[in-house]
Amino acid sequence: MPVLNHLRGTSSAHSTLHTPSDAFYSAIAQMPLIDNHTHMIMKGYSDRENLHASFSEAEGDARDDVKRALAYRRAVKDLATYLNVPVTEAAAKCIERAKQDEQAFARDMIKASGVSQLLFDEGLYGDFYPSSWHDFLAKPHKRILRLERVAEDCLRVLALKDVTATTGNLVSTFEQAFMAALEPDASVVGYKSVAAYRSGLEVDPNALTNNAVVGAIPGILASYLGTLSAQIASGKASGKAQPPRVRVAEKKFVDWIVNLGIRNCVKHGLPLQFHTGHGDTDMDLRLGNPLHLQPLAKAYPDLKIVLLHTSYPFCRESGWMAGMFLNVFADFGELQPFASRDALAVALRELLHLAPASKVLYSSDAHLYPETYYFGALYFRDALATVLGESIAQGDLDESEAVEFAELICWRNSARIYQLKEWA
Repeated sequence: MPVLNHLRGTSSAHSTLHTPSDAFYSAIAQMPLIDNHTHMIMKGYSDRENLHASFSEAEGDARDDVKRALAYRRAVKDLATYLNVPVTEAAAKCIERAKQDEQAFARDMIKASGVSQLLFDEGLYGDFYPSSWHDFLAKPHKRILRLERVAEDCLRVLALKDVTATTGNLVSTFEQAFMAALEPDASVVGYKSVAAYRSGLEVDPNALTNNAVVGAIPGILASYLGTLSAQIASGKASGKAQPPRVRVAEKKFVDWIVNLGIRNCVKHGLPLQFHTGHGDTDMDLRLGNPLHLQPLAKAYPDLKIVLLHTSYPFCRESGWMAGMFLNVFADFGELQPFASRDALAVALRELLHLAPASKVLYSSDAHLYPETYYFGALYFRDALATVLGESIAQGDLDESEAVEFAELICWRNSARIYQLKEWA
């Protein structure tokens, strides 16, 4: 069993009191996974010359340096094992196989990840295979609604209907459309905010009653609609109409829609995910520290908050938040396959310094390319086996306790938090 062999050799606990058994590593290798935050495969992903985008969020020429990163060199070797080719041929063979049949190659690689269920954030712009296309796993997919994307879609619809600042009560019109769009159908199990990207995680928990915020909303809405209307007019004039788009980034507006979204989360008992920590170059990483969410966690004790992406490099802060607040959960995800083997184990270890195993979730944040799903799961299992294996070796956990911890992190916590009835 390749995955078992992969895990068996990874524990860094050599000065041991207790040696983890093969049965423990086998349990980790075969354990079901709920990926609580991921994205869809991009159509036409096979039209690429290299694999760099799968292993780095850098842009332009900076991305070329990923070839000399520990994580990339590790992944290419594991890709060679998966494809059964020499390491020197792995990248080219991956691209070649995808070009032959990109849908079949993607399905095969996602299945090989061992993931049982995918929870999709559909908020990215682009041409993707629909979430339903990915329904070839043990459990059907579920959806996470991104608040900022829902707001942008509502603004676009209003602009296309020629709703302007002079059309009745603009704020009420938008709010009604926004709240209606957030009403969950059976496939929706949670919500997400990318406030960290747009204006920072210092979200005002009083935005719905703060006069400075409420008073600014009509003007902000009018500005957004004006931008969209200008795009529509320009498209008509040129004969090259494109779907109008506006990027919601005004802090008062972002804080306002997040608080509106929280109302809906609490109403339905569904969690709100927040992007935290590591991301693209268009965000100020300092504003992605999960500690900024303390006031929100205190103000909304009935709101379940999921801190996405390991909050890297703020892993300890994420673990502290999850350990201190009943309503806060720490996600281990996105770092794989960007970070080195040791970094992944260190990050998970730091989450678990203070966060109980009942407060930690798994995700891949896989997107665009099939290998991100595969490595997301493979390297998570590797880090989990390493960290829990150390705890067994040191005598902190016996094997049954370690397996219990693993089950919580791999699937039980997500099944509970997202109310996934198919896991009952």
